[in-house]
Amino acid sequence: MQQALELALDRAEYVIESARQRPPKRKYLSSGRKSVFQKLYDLYIEECEKEPEVKQKLRRNVNLLEKLVMQETLSCLVVNLYPGNEGYSLMLRGKNGSDSETIRLPYEEGELLEYLDAEELPPILVDLLEKSQVNIFHCGCVIAEIRDYRQSSNMKSPGYQSRHILLRPTMQTLICDVHSITSDNHKWTQ
Repeated sequence: MQQALELALDRAEYVIESARQRPPKRKYLSSGRKSVFQKLYDLYIEECEKEPEVKQKLRRNVNLLEKLVMQETLSCLVVNLYPGNEGYSLMLRGKNGSDSETIRLPYEEGELLEYLDAEELPPILVDLLEKSQVNIFHCGCVIAEIRDYRQSSNMKSPGYQSRHILLRPTMQTLICDVHSITSDNHKWTQ
């Protein structure tokens, strides 16, 4: 029993010490551009280096995705949530900052919102996003900015709360991609 407790204590001390250490810097291949995940990791490392190491306190929220979108001016899907029965809309924002509203839907058609809550790429949007003029995909994912106008109290200046989420592909979206590739008479090369 005593030996098991000592072993558990040693393991706990190891885990605590590992958690206190800073994450290691990654070495990247010089093969070109970094993925969105590599860029997020780099931002995480940068934020860790800014903060002094404080014991027994949690890190503050650093909003890495928001910082990445601001730094890189990445294109993204913008979802506007309007108050009352006004519903919600989808827009595409390009790298140059121009917005173009594409779809406006009532809240009763909430299937898209369910995918957004789960941070998953909605299969019903994949074709629309692929055919758009804006390259919205980042390593198979889509960055979405959620603008919530529902909490805005001042009617003169329409303010909103904003947050960014990374919509990841699901097995269903991958199946849709495979189906569209194979059914569009693509010419395959070796």
